[in-house]
Amino acid sequence: MVVAALFLFSACGTVVPEDELARRVRASHPTWQSYSEDIKAQLGAGPAAEWEGSLREVRVEGDEIRVVVALSGPWAKRTVAAPVLLNDPVGGARQNITAERDDSRVTYGFTLPASQAGLAVPWVELKFPNGERRVTLSEKGTWSAPAKPTENPPE
Repeated sequence: MVVAALFLFSACGTVVPEDELARRVRASHPTWQSYSEDIKAQLGAGPAAEWEGSLREVRVEGDEIRVVVALSGPWAKRTVAAPVLLNDPVGGARQNITAERDDSRVTYGFTLPASQAGLAVPWVELKFPNGERRVTLSEKGTWSAPAKPTENPPE
């Protein structure tokens, strides 16, 4: 019993090499209903627990929804991006098809169905490795996080 507990503890604490994590990300296909459990099983519990991010922007651009996330912690330094799911009333639930890195920011891309392109997207729900978020989009199809207050506001 003690040996099994030690094995489990050491397996959860193992650092996953970047190339192995990239392989796991490419192979991952989490579902909307069990995203949290799927992401832990597909990426590993350790990498999933290390994910820290802040939603910064959502915008509809033609036949695509673009979602910008600012990362911190270990994922901010990685070359891969954890899979994210998006749900909206126009296209339903789906996984990102692109993830463009820019330092510690990732811009995720989700396609809109061709038959639905041009329709207004009133809201989106997002699932991340450590949470979920729902935002209401403007009439222009955009949402931005409020600016962070500065520590020393100008006088």
